[in-house]
Amino acid sequence: MKIKLVSVDGWDKAYFVARNCIGRTDENTKLVKPPLEWKQRLLLSNHSPIRQVMLLFWVEIPNKTQNHIVRHKTADFYVSTLRSDLTGAKDTDITRLTTRQVAISCNLESFISMCKKRLCRKSELETQKLFEKMVDAFIDAEPDLVGKEFFKPNCLACKELAFGNCLDQRHRPESLKTALFLGVEK
Repeated sequence: MKIKLVSVDGWDKAYFVARNCIGRTDENTKLVKPPLEWKQRLLLSNHSPIRQVMLLFWVEIPNKTQNHIVRHKTADFYVSTLRSDLTGAKDTDITRLTTRQVAISCNLESFISMCKKRLCRKSELETQKLFEKMVDAFIDAEPDLVGKEFFKPNCLACKELAFGNCLDQRHRPESLKTALFLGVEK
C-alpha cells in the first residue's frame, strides 16, 4: 500500500468566503493566506467554507480496498484501468488483490466525513489502515494545524455502537447507555 498527498489547496479561498459570509469583503478584496489560528478554528467548527480546501491523494491499493472507498459520493475517484488491451494483463489474472492506483480528489469536509466511516473498527482492516495513512499524510502536510483528534470514527452517532455491535472494546460497556441516549431501542 502506497499513499501520497499530492496537494492541499484552497485555504485562501476558504478564508475569502468565510469573510464574505460576515460581510468583510468587497470587489477589491484579494485572496490572502489565513492565520494559523483561523484555520484551526475553521477545522474545529467544520463551518461550510472548509469545503474550499481541496485535497488530492494518490494511493496504490488492492482492488478490494478500491471497491470500498469509491462508494463515497463526496469525492472524485480516478481509478487505473485493468483493461487487457491497455495493460497487457489477462482477465483471468485479475483478483481482489490486484493492485490499483487511485487518485482521490476531495474537499476537507468530505475527507473528515470519510474518515468517520472508514476509521470505524467495523470497516475492513486494510481500509482502516489506508485512511490512517491518509490522515498521517495530511498531518505531515499541515503539522502546525491539526492532530488526529479531527479524524476519528463517528462513535457517538454510530448505529453499531448503539446496538452494541461496535468492535472497539472501549465502547462496548457503555453501549446500552448510548443506545438510550440516542433514543434507539436495543
